[in-house]
Amino acid sequence: MQALRRSWLGKLAGRLSAPEQAVNLADADLAFLNGLFEQYVDTGLTLVRTKCHEVIPTVDVNLVTSLTYLLQASLCLAEFLLPCCRAWV
Repeated sequence: MQALRRSWLGKLAGRLSAPEQAVNLADADLAFLNGLFEQYVDTGLTLVRTKCHEVIPTVDVNLVTSLTYLLQASLCLAEFLLPCCRAWV
């Protein structure tokens, strides 16, 4: 999952995509997102695998990819959201 996380954060920062597709995030915001991924993704995957029943089986990479799509959509709609999230954590 680390390679997927690094690739996605690089894409958000505009290092792997065209500048017009990049989300305007400061390095501190990217570090914050990276920390959230490190802290919660593996734990969340473990929870899904041990405590949940999936009607349609999934693989870890698909769940994380779906998470990145949801986060990116939210960030693109409201780039101001990330600083507000710091108060929630």
